[in-house]
Amino acid sequence: MRAGAVHLPAAGRPAGNAPARPRQFDADLADESGLVVGASRATGQPVVVDPFDDTRYANANIGIFGHSGAGKTYLLSTIAMGALGLGAQVFVIDPEHEYGRLARRLGGHDVELALGSGHAINVLDLRGDVHDEATLGPAVADAVDLCGVICGDLDETERATLEAAVRATFEAVERPVLGDVAALLPASSRVAQILARWVRGSLGQLFSRPTNVDLDAPIVAFGMRELRAEMVAPVHYLLAEALWAKIKWKDRRRLLVVDELGLLFEDATVRRFVVSLARRIRKYDGSLVFATQNPGDLLSGEAGAVVATNPALHFFGAQRPGEAAKLQRAFQMSEVQRSGLETARRGEFLLSAGPARLPVRVQAPPWQASLIAERHGMVEETCHS
Repeated sequence: MRAGAVHLPAAGRPAGNAPARPRQFDADLADESGLVVGASRATGQPVVVDPFDDTRYANANIGIFGHSGAGKTYLLSTIAMGALGLGAQVFVIDPEHEYGRLARRLGGHDVELALGSGHAINVLDLRGDVHDEATLGPAVADAVDLCGVICGDLDETERATLEAAVRATFEAVERPVLGDVAALLPASSRVAQILARWVRGSLGQLFSRPTNVDLDAPIVAFGMRELRAEMVAPVHYLLAEALWAKIKWKDRRRLLVVDELGLLFEDATVRRFVVSLARRIRKYDGSLVFATQNPGDLLSGEAGAVVATNPALHFFGAQRPGEAAKLQRAFQMSEVQRSGLETARRGEFLLSAGPARLPVRVQAPPWQASLIAERHGMVEETCHS
């Protein structure tokens, strides 16, 4: 057993052959290093978890469940800042645009993805030699797939025509954008007519300009509150491909934080992206961190259940009785643990970390708490009142 860490059997598991009375909770959890997330509600001792400790945890993913007002935003902010302090890069997918000011305060970027925002991500950014098919092939496929998301299902002829146009564009233009591809398509074709609108004007500023978002910043928050309905799927695809490309570089630890996952999970592009990340991100020294206020919606579908149950670490906050019962069944909670979710106050969570089940009160270290209060308009005690 490592010094400073408490390793206890899972709740309800008898020790040896003795029919021990099920233990409802563990008392403390203190990994040797990691994220300070608060204090044990039983002992008051600091709770420190290191999601990247592969001797303890199957992956570095973290799932957070709690109804509105449970303290999820505060907890996500605490985790993000703790990871930054340990040298990781943090990307935040932010449907309600709640993390932008915090990102700026921490030396990162607030990227509002909306018409007229001035931000652009270029699907044709090439990360390698244009003459290397291992580099070019995936880039061509990404561009064709984005066009498919914009234009609707592509038939085989349209897909072949698009692929030829993308390859010709890479040969002819040093730093191509989507508008260069559209210019090579037959003007009367369905795809060319649809793309013409997306490579000009306000839409073109986002989809057909060189990338001007610094994806190497320590923290980047992507706000999506002002996205128009028709832009949702294309923006999700564009962002998913850009972030996945960064994660696969495996040059540093990265956290991808997804707030209100239940809202985003309705989009098929996000659903595929998140399921793939949950299964594969650990291979690239990364961590998927998500929060949702509707666990039942995730657990009701196969893809959602994969994502909900995949993390090695879970924080279960205040729940309504129906949602608490669903979590109890999915995560084999005791009656006492389920009841605790129904009566939990803001900032009180049940932490499931490997075999340990620990009631915690989330509290960021002082410097983090002051930033959260400043950037989110909170007072330090709000999380616990």
